[in-house]
Amino acid sequence: MGADSGDLTGQWVARLDGSDPAVRFVRVAGKLDQRGAPELRRLIDDQLAASPQRFLLDLTELSALDSGGARSLVAATEYAAELKVDLRVVASNGVAGALRAAAAPHRLPLHGSLDEALEPLAE
Repeated sequence: MGADSGDLTGQWVARLDGSDPAVRFVRVAGKLDQRGAPELRRLIDDQLAASPQRFLLDLTELSALDSGGARSLVAATEYAAELKVDLRVVASNGVAGALRAAAAPHRLPLHGSLDEALEPLAE
């Protein structure tokens, strides 16, 4: 796994889009476990540190998520809330369930599709 502005390689892959400084978009694919979670968390934290108004985290292409990966993503959503960044997470049912289990009793901004996550952002 390495970090650049394009893809990260390894068990998971992240595609970044920073073309709009007010909005950050990260799509994660592959398998995210406790070994790969710290690097993804650093990537997300770096994007949040740029103080975007909105942050979209697309996990629809994530094929596997263990409890360590889920806890790391929950911590990232909590950090976004501290920074007052409007973070939206798009996840399939299986990944969404793992995130909900890791987040209890916290409420996560989960959406079933990218369109659903973007809808409230339309002006």
